[in-house]
Amino acid sequence: MALDLGGYQALLPEWMHLPTSHTIFWDSIASAFLFSFLTVLYFFMANRRAMRVLQEHQARMVASSKLSALGEMAGGVAHEINNPLSIITLLSTRLKQLVSARPVELAALQRVAIDVESNTQRVAAIVRSLQAFARDGSQRPVEPVLVADMVSEALGFCRERFHHHRIDLRVLPISKDLVVRGRQVEFTEILLNLFNNAYEAVSRQAPNDESERWVEIEARHADAFVEILVTDSGPGVPAKLRDRVFEPFFTTKSIGQGTGLGLSASLGLAQRYGGNLRLETSSPATCFVLALPRLERG
Repeated sequence: MALDLGGYQALLPEWMHLPTSHTIFWDSIASAFLFSFLTVLYFFMANRRAMRVLQEHQARMVASSKLSALGEMAGGVAHEINNPLSIITLLSTRLKQLVSARPVELAALQRVAIDVESNTQRVAAIVRSLQAFARDGSQRPVEPVLVADMVSEALGFCRERFHHHRIDLRVLPISKDLVVRGRQVEFTEILLNLFNNAYEAVSRQAPNDESERWVEIEARHADAFVEILVTDSGPGVPAKLRDRVFEPFFTTKSIGQGTGLGLSASLGLAQRYGGNLRLETSSPATCFVLALPRLERG
């Protein structure tokens, strides 16, 4: 073909002269195009399969992280439910006494009934939160979420755990104007992981240091974001490990005490909504900051 196109047709057999070489040329172009197309198609399909596997792996990581966080908070949930149940038991005894007394004190009966209803609603709220947390939050609609509500829901799983182990839980007032957009159950999952990590860090301190065993939760405006700060009095993250805390499967806990998925999964959830999760290295105490895009209330 090169000889033909270069003007050396005399050196070629008649069947390879220009008309046939043109055919060969265009056949070669078509073959090259078809080969390139099939190659691109192959790599495209391979990339799609790889992305699907990666998404499935990430979903399993999130599920594993959720179960791990809930399992580690199970003791706190038990305390949250046992306390109102104990109160209801005492109130039922009081109710029997009031009913058997003569004359019946209607005002006292009404007060006991109100207390029973209040504690029953408290247990029901915890159970609803557990059910919501256990479901796949990614299937829920995206909607405005009050930051105060998501913090309150997350604390519902673990407040008693802090109290039971004499850790001072400081929740600064949260403005009702702090609103983000997303799925509350997924935001609750992030906060639950942060609260759990803070509890684990502070619980390593000596019991006689109760005055110094604390976890503080704060929410604030930060330009176009809402920042939720979870600060604790624990020993902190060593400087050499700070760049690794968000790596999947990296953990400073003992074997069998953590999956190393909590922070990496939480970072992924925050980024899904245009937010971020970081370790605030400028803070004198250990401080993780969850930043989510702020939603202006119209």
